[in-house]
Amino acid sequence: METLIDYLRAWEAQRPDQILFRFVDVEGRELEHYTYQSFAERTRELAAYLFAEAALRPGDRALLVYPRDWRWSRHSSPAPASG
Repeated sequence: METLIDYLRAWEAQRPDQILFRFVDVEGRELEHYTYQSFAERTRELAAYLFAEAALRPGDRALLVYPRDWRWSRHSSPAPASG
């Protein structure tokens, strides 16, 4: 395996229902979580969006800017996933 996306695909196949990310508030209450499968699916959806809406192609460079917030992680892998 060579890229983070390669690992994500392998982990999705090996443990689709295992929780990858769990976000909690200051009291420890869960706000949101992603399994390996749900995170990989979201990554593919966002990568497809970048191809369709931003006309990106494999090898293109892109700058993705996010607010300082825990929610950035759900958007952090589409660019590598799109090539």
